[in-house]
Amino acid sequence: MRDRIVGDKLTFTDVLRFILYHFFGPLESEVYAYYEKYCPMLFKVEANLVESNPYYFKLQGAIRCFEFLYLIYEEIVLFDIIPLQSGDQVKVLSRVDFFEHRPEFYENEGRRRNSGNLPMSILYVSSNILEYLYRGMDGSFFPRGFLANDFAEQIETIYLRLKTLNYLFTEETTVKVFFRDILEPLYPEMSLNDQNFFWRLFKPKDPPSLD
Repeated sequence: MRDRIVGDKLTFTDVLRFILYHFFGPLESEVYAYYEKYCPMLFKVEANLVESNPYYFKLQGAIRCFEFLYLIYEEIVLFDIIPLQSGDQVKVLSRVDFFEHRPEFYENEGRRRNSGNLPMSILYVSSNILEYLYRGMDGSFFPRGFLANDFAEQIETIYLRLKTLNYLFTEETTVKVFFRDILEPLYPEMSLNDQNFFWRLFKPKDPPSLD
C-alpha cells in the first residue's frame, strides 16, 4: 500500500465545511447545521420539496464543487476507513466505488454502514484537495505568475487556510497550538526540516547586544 494513504487525510465533513466557508463565510455554520439536521433526506428530494430553502442550494453547490475537484484532479484520493481498535481498515476508493456509495456517505454525514458487526466506515479525502480549492481564491500569498516550488506551495496552502479560518494569533498561541490547529491537519507528515522553519516563527527575539 502506498505511503500517501497512511496520513495526510481529512474527513469528508471537514472538507465540506472548508468549501462552505470558502463560498459563504460565516454562514458556513448555519448551512452545515442545516445539513446535519436534514442530511438523511436532502439528497432524495428536489428543491420544491424543501420550499426552495437557500441553505439547500448552498449545500448542493458545495457538494458539486467537491465532486468537480475530485473528478478533475486525479491526485485527489478518497478513502473508506473502518475505525478499529486493532488498527484502521483502509480502502482506497476508485471513482466508480465512490459514486456507487456516495448517497450513503452524503446521507450519513460522511459515513456508511457495513455488513456484519463492523462499525460504520468514514469517508476521508486526501488533504491536497485544499490546494486545488485554494488556487481559485483571491488574495494569494504569491503574485500571479510566480513559479512556486513545493515548499512555496506549502506556504501558500497554510497562508490561505489561515485566511479561510480567520485565524488570529494571540498571546496564548504557542507553537504547539499552531501545529495542532493549522499544520497537523494539512501536513501530518511534515518533514523535520520544514517543521524547524515554523518553529522559528515562535523563537523568542534575541536580546539586544550590550556592546
